[in-house]
Amino acid sequence: MIGLTTVRHRLERLGETDIKLIYWAAILLGVGCVFVYSSSALLAQRSALYGHETSYFIRKQILAGVIGTVIAVYAATCLSWKHIERLSGVFLAASVACLALVFVPGIGPDVAGVNRWIRVAGFSFQPAEPAKLALVLYLAKFISDRESRWIGGKATLKILMVSGLVSFLVYKEPDYSAAIFVMMLTLLMLFMGGISWASIGVTLSVILAMAAYGLATKSYILNRLKAYLKPLEDPTSRGFQILQSYIALGRGGVDGVGLGNSLQKTSMLPEPHTDFIYAVIGEETGFLGAAAVAVLFLAFFVYGLRLAHRMPNFFLKLATAGIVFMITLQALLNMSVVTGLLPVTGEPLPMISAGGTSLVSTLAAIGCLLCFSREAQPPDQGTPPVWPAGK
Repeated sequence: MIGLTTVRHRLERLGETDIKLIYWAAILLGVGCVFVYSSSALLAQRSALYGHETSYFIRKQILAGVIGTVIAVYAATCLSWKHIERLSGVFLAASVACLALVFVPGIGPDVAGVNRWIRVAGFSFQPAEPAKLALVLYLAKFISDRESRWIGGKATLKILMVSGLVSFLVYKEPDYSAAIFVMMLTLLMLFMGGISWASIGVTLSVILAMAAYGLATKSYILNRLKAYLKPLEDPTSRGFQILQSYIALGRGGVDGVGLGNSLQKTSMLPEPHTDFIYAVIGEETGFLGAAAVAVLFLAFFVYGLRLAHRMPNFFLKLATAGIVFMITLQALLNMSVVTGLLPVTGEPLPMISAGGTSLVSTLAAIGCLLCFSREAQPPDQGTPPVWPAGK
């Protein structure tokens, strides 16, 4: 039994964390639940696959939110940053093992030629989502453990081998956009960690080679690029998704058509509760609502980087900044796809899109930030050194 003293101690530790991060997460969780229900209720009601229950997706979203919140609170109150740093390698190894398990018959179900889930005892999850967080934490530890502030060719090669393995397994699922995202995260971590310009060139070459290989070997990737460049050339097939997104955003105008009143989600907009939920937000709340969501992510990005700047050691700086980039870059990619600035990628909108694994992983990342925030120096005490003393 957990005694009252233990509970009081945990609450005190939660009070030592950065409360602004909790507010941000709570607001986006609320926004997500509202629009997951709004965008998915009719879809679930129409389909026997979902039991004709309008609450099918929102129930799953709330359950994932509860699980993710428990993990976040545990990380914030029961772990120290040293625990997270020490376990980062184990976390990454477990993530890689799970990425490999998706190809094992009976564990990783093959859905239309796609192996992205692990299903055990009636529950399923996508290992690619927690793998992103695991990679950020591992790279933060690997880079901060180095004696030199400068990351040379050998260290870069080791990092690219690890990141390349994660990216390759994700690519084979296949999830091309997530594989590229993993390498983009790696480049950002290396850049923040002090990579040489030659190594930047090598890393960029790897990313470009992956992009070229995907375009050459996967027809659906080339079709997405064609749809992005000329959506009107094939409006009923390749360009269908993005054109329906345009229509949704156009119908929303400045202040929207009202909550629950979207027409595009009823039959025209593909994946209205996941990849294109931002289009539903734009249609129902207009430019003002869509802009408000974008501002929330921008505020998190700016505040998160300021928080990283106040961290007392290099691991905490890198891990904090890496998590902030991981969340906001996903949000930027998703919103850019919906507004036609980028080709369709399949990246969810963090905290808002329906998807249990994505939500749990994002909340776990917020839990890590809350844990790290206990170590941050107050803004009025000046800026800690970029590199720990003695390094």
